[in-house]
Amino acid sequence: MKPKFHYMSLTFFISISVFLLLNASDSLGNERPRNFNYGLFLGYNINSHTPAFKELPNFENCCDEFKTGSGAGLYAGFLFQYPVFNKLFIDLRAGISDKSGILTKNTFETISLPSGTQTMTIEHEIDASLMSGFVGIGVSYPIWNELSVFSSLDLGQFLTAEVKTKEEIIKPEDHGQFISEGGEKLGRRRNEKNGELAQTSTDLNFSFGLSYIFPLNKEKTIFVAPEIKYSHGLSNIEPSLEWKVSQISFGISVNYSPLLPFEIYQEFSKIDTIKIKKDFLESEFVTLGKPEMVYDNFSSGDTNFHTKTLARTDTLWLVGRQKPIPPKAPEIHRKLFSSLDVKGFDSLGNEINFNEISVKVELTREIYPLLPYIFFWENSAIIPDRYERISAEGGFDESQLLPSPITYHRNNLNIIGTRLEENSDAKITLRGYSDPETEADRCDLALSRAQAVRVYLINNFSIGSSQVVVSENNKNCYPKDLTRTKSPIAYQENRRVEISSDRPELLFAITRTMIQQPSQIRPSKIEIIANANMLQMDKEFSDNFRAYPRNENKAEYFPPSAWDLSAKQSGLAFIDKSGSESSFQSQIKITRNNARLLESGKNIEISFTSYGDDNSSITKSKLIHVRKDTAEYEVEKLTLTVFRVSQATLDSRIKKEIKKFISSMDKSAMAKINITGFSDDLGDESQNKALSAVRAEEVYKYIRSINSNIKFGTVTGAGSSRFPPGVESYLTPEERFISRTVEIEIRSVRSE
Repeated sequence: MKPKFHYMSLTFFISISVFLLLNASDSLGNERPRNFNYGLFLGYNINSHTPAFKELPNFENCCDEFKTGSGAGLYAGFLFQYPVFNKLFIDLRAGISDKSGILTKNTFETISLPSGTQTMTIEHEIDASLMSGFVGIGVSYPIWNELSVFSSLDLGQFLTAEVKTKEEIIKPEDHGQFISEGGEKLGRRRNEKNGELAQTSTDLNFSFGLSYIFPLNKEKTIFVAPEIKYSHGLSNIEPSLEWKVSQISFGISVNYSPLLPFEIYQEFSKIDTIKIKKDFLESEFVTLGKPEMVYDNFSSGDTNFHTKTLARTDTLWLVGRQKPIPPKAPEIHRKLFSSLDVKGFDSLGNEINFNEISVKVELTREIYPLLPYIFFWENSAIIPDRYERISAEGGFDESQLLPSPITYHRNNLNIIGTRLEENSDAKITLRGYSDPETEADRCDLALSRAQAVRVYLINNFSIGSSQVVVSENNKNCYPKDLTRTKSPIAYQENRRVEISSDRPELLFAITRTMIQQPSQIRPSKIEIIANANMLQMDKEFSDNFRAYPRNENKAEYFPPSAWDLSAKQSGLAFIDKSGSESSFQSQIKITRNNARLLESGKNIEISFTSYGDDNSSITKSKLIHVRKDTAEYEVEKLTLTVFRVSQATLDSRIKKEIKKFISSMDKSAMAKINITGFSDDLGDESQNKALSAVRAEEVYKYIRSINSNIKFGTVTGAGSSRFPPGVESYLTPEERFISRTVEIEIRSVRSE
């Protein structure tokens, strides 16, 4: 019966809506502003229940959980709409809604009969009569003509919550009945019970839908609005159970809206023109006057008029007497000028006279330590970009690296990976650390740093996973020799991974065979001063006119259109830049690395080309000769990065390095040893200098204990006043570690 009633109600609603739509065309004429309206609504609900429970409190049931349910009922109430923000309406509703439904669930049991077995179907049913009183607040907006979309949030309370339950055998239809535990025959039904739910929840729903307005009179003050909406249940019917109900509703409302007057807006223009004759005009023209806007509002019958009038008085200027012909303008002369000057400076920054670059080259064998640390950024386990990395297909060639401790350190993972490939039976151990001040108790971070180094080595080199072992720390994950200076720079040194090995040769120092190492470079810096200007005068430029130094009284100076500057020797480019300013300076620093690449006997060509805005150009050039001489000395250098923070003690490993280095010294040669100690810039400068001197002295004493006949040159401590070889700053932790060093230099007369 109920499905048939649903169908009849839906058919009736659609028929009424189509009838009103077909008969509403003559009422859709002049539009008036919508006023507030109020009315009554009535509709029909199709209810969809979504339960997830086995039985209701105080109502017995023996089946599995109820999953679905359906029902239908009417809803009715009062509504009020108030316009805000142009066409947007605030909707207020109050009413009642029938949310009844029947929940069913079939179970199956197999019974034994004299003739065999048979399956029995048991229908479990909950018939819930639910009536909710609600208030709702929402918004509506017309999206096309009289078609509006709306949504609301409804809050209600169940006024009735009557429940009927039963369990009934529906198959077989002619026999079978329930039997109690005591053997009593109960018939084909059991657990029949009527009653109210012990408690119900607040009824909360979200609704949205469409409505259409059909006016019933010419003034559109009375209208009906069919609507279709969907309401989604947000709260459970019974607070202790999962049981919600949603609805699709078809309804109609009858509304009354007080009449508002028509609003008509009009714009007018009132422009006057005054004619004035004036001498020396080339042609007539119009000057627009200052506009003034006049507003007026008045009413007539049921219409409000709003007028806006633009008033303006323009002036038409007519040509009077003709303008006399002006004298010929003086001729303007423009010319491009430029200059190029080069200055030289020594290593102390003093300007010197020079006519060539002179480089003294020594044959040098250098030994640099391999620093077994990888330093990380704060709270990061990603290997920093300053470390050189390769791909598994790329390969690595240590011999192509420039001899520099910083260069070797930033390639130390590639060097160690290559050595592990060559020694498949060797292995290394990685131990990660964190800084106790900024990363306290971050043992997980310390472990992740070690794992990141391991992953890089295994992924990019042909080594076994057993060759790289990660040592785990569960507590006190900071280095034993941690840097304790309280500064962000010092904390960087504690965020690291230390590399150790069962095969010391994996971490041996790097030795470069005899190379030509520039030792004396003069000048060490070249400064290029260039000027370029476009000059303008009212007379022609004479042959002896000089643009520089600037003389503003004789000419106007303008920047050039552009300029190019280059400084190169063969394939080695020192400068290659462009610009457009009038004057600028640029520098060429002659370092040991680029001095090594200079070719003796060839010129460095400095070329400066400037361009004018008249397509002119000037090129100025300077040639600087390069001369490289070989010194009479051969030099062997050992750089030791062995000292901990504020320490000057030699450990056993470094003593072996020193002894091995000294043993190669030619005792018959007139050789001397120079020892220089260095330090980082953490702490007091005077203390750093004293510490570096103590480090140099400790090395000196140990060498004397090995061989008392060795001749010494200088034994000094430079502190942090100058960088050790290969270091150019103290900004990174590896540069500071490498700065805690002693350089041992064996200088002997070169044999021809």
